[in-house]
This record gives sequence, C-alpha cells and structure tokens, in this order.
Amino acid sequence: MPDLAPHQCAAVERALALIDRYGGAILADDVGLGKSYVAARVAAEWSRRGSEIEIMVPASLVAQWRETLREFDVEARIITHDALITDSMLGEGERFLVVDEAHAFRNRKTQRWCALARRSVASRLLLVTATPICNSADDLLALVSLIAADDALRDTGVASIDDAFAVRDGPSLDVIVRELVIRRERDVLPPELAFGALERRVIRHPIVDAPIDALQFPLSSSAPLLRQFLWRRSESSPAALLESTRRQLRFYDRVIESGRALSRRDYRQAFAAEEDADAFQQILFWDMLAPADGFDTNAIREEMRRLTDIRAIVERAEDAKATLLDAALTDEPTLIFTGAAATARTL
Repeated sequence: MPDLAPHQCAAVERALALIDRYGGAILADDVGLGKSYVAARVAAEWSRRGSEIEIMVPASLVAQWRETLREFDVEARIITHDALITDSMLGEGERFLVVDEAHAFRNRKTQRWCALARRSVASRLLLVTATPICNSADDLLALVSLIAADDALRDTGVASIDDAFAVRDGPSLDVIVRELVIRRERDVLPPELAFGALERRVIRHPIVDAPIDALQFPLSSSAPLLRQFLWRRSESSPAALLESTRRQLRFYDRVIESGRALSRRDYRQAFAAEEDADAFQQILFWDMLAPADGFDTNAIREEMRRLTDIRAIVERAEDAKATLLDAALTDEPTLIFTGAAATARTL
C-alpha cells in the first residue's frame, strides 16, 4: 500500500472520524493534494471493516481508479455516473461509497442526484470534489444533503441545515463546513512536494446584450430557469448560445410540422444525435415541459421570432471573451475547461 504524505494522513483520519460520526463526509481539498489517494485509503479501511466498496466516477476516470484501487489492494465495484441512474445491483452487506467528481451531483432535482440519494441510504458515503460550489451555495447544500440529515448538526447549534442555507446564515454555514467538509489549500504541502505557486487571476468579460429575458418558452412550465440557463450559455460563448437557439428553433419547427406536442421518442430522434444535445434540452427542457394535448401555434411562432432576433444579434456581436482569452494565453501549454462543445469548437 502506498505511503501517504502527512497532509493526506491527516485527511484520512479526519474523514474516518466524520464518517463514523455522521455517516458521510465531503473531501474538497484543492487540486493537487491527492484526494484520490486519500479516498482510496479510506475505502481500504472500510473494506478491512467488512464493508462492500462501490466507487462512482465519470467514465473517463474508470481506468485511473482501477489502478489506484490496485495500489491500495481494494476490491471495489466501479460504477460510472451515467450508469448510476439505471444500476440496481446492490450487495447484501454494509456498503461504503466513494463518489469522485461529486460536484456532478450538485442539483437535487436531477435523476442523477436522486439515484445517488437512493443508493446511499443506510450506506456510508465519501464525496470527493475540488469544487463543491460551482454556481451557488445551493450546490454545497445538495452534497451535504447526501451525507447528513437536516438536523444532524443540532448539537452544534444548527437546528436545520436546509434553513441555514435558505437564509444564508453565515455562522451556521461556517459550522456546517467545519463539521462536514475537509478543505485545505496547497499551502499544506511540505516544500519537497510543492512544485511552484499558481497564479490566480479572474478576468471578467462582457456578454452579448441579447433579449433573452423576453423569451416566454410557451411549452415550458419553468421559463425563468430556462432563461437563466440561456444566459449561462451566453457566458460560455456566443457560439454556445447560437447552438441552443438553433436547436430550440428546430424543436419548435418539429412541433408545428407535426401538429402536436412531441413525445419523448420524437424529441430524442430530433436531438440525440447532437454531440452535446443534453446540454440544454435533455437535462432541463424535457423535465419542464408542461404536458398538454394542444398548444398555441401563434405563441410558438412569436417565440421563434424572438429566438431569430436573438440569433441575429449574437451573430453580429464580437466575441469579447475569446479576445480576452487570446490576450491572456502564453507560449505554455494551456488547459481550458468548458461545458459546451460549441465553445470548444470556437476556441
């Protein structure tokens, strides 16, 4: 079994203590501190105690985790995030679950989150992510809800975890993080393991002033959330926003042509072949359609006109973000993360 660095040993001890006390913990150490090794060592301990081990990971990390588990002599079942929704195979004994890249479960309204919540009932759980908050504090609440009951911290003065997040009660949130989250920065590394300081800069950029807030989403029961999502696509890149508007126009075309609200099968035939089709419709839009036998064709045509206006504005606009990014790049190899395939193609 590999030797761990002192900061990793400390994280293992802390994780085991939290899991013993609450049934779960969130390991949110900064990038480069060896969270996978810590998680594997914790899993090895629960395996020694007789628990079955399950590891939930993105498909791209399966091979990496197999190698890590071999190093720590841990037998575990590896399940991808996507397979979790349909996987019903459960062991009969006690189970210990590790979820890597756990920020993928930051939305309690998704099928993925619900599947993990069901699977982790009566099991111990370690959530691993360097980014427990991606958009708002509610991301962290979704993770905390997986490992602790609403009143789990009553003895520490937090009567309700949900209420503390709802009102953004700072002192209570501090208690929640202190009790349930392991989070260290890179300054815990000893000199021999540090490989240089990272320069951190935030570069703010303007986005296209498009009339997204005028969209009504006549077939949807949650237009405000969908408008917010389109703003996020605009923040990613003009190309990502154009991709979403193009697909939405295609969707409305299909509805008008068919003369009926599309079925789920019709919908998948229209969009499933797209390389990132789930970025908009499959994740959000389908669950928010208001099922109905009829629809207002005029309302849909008006919405299509608004989408066409948005597309024209975006096509004429300058991509200010790309310009700033180009200026920030150096001759060094660069790794750029984006959630939109259209943004990646543009870059």
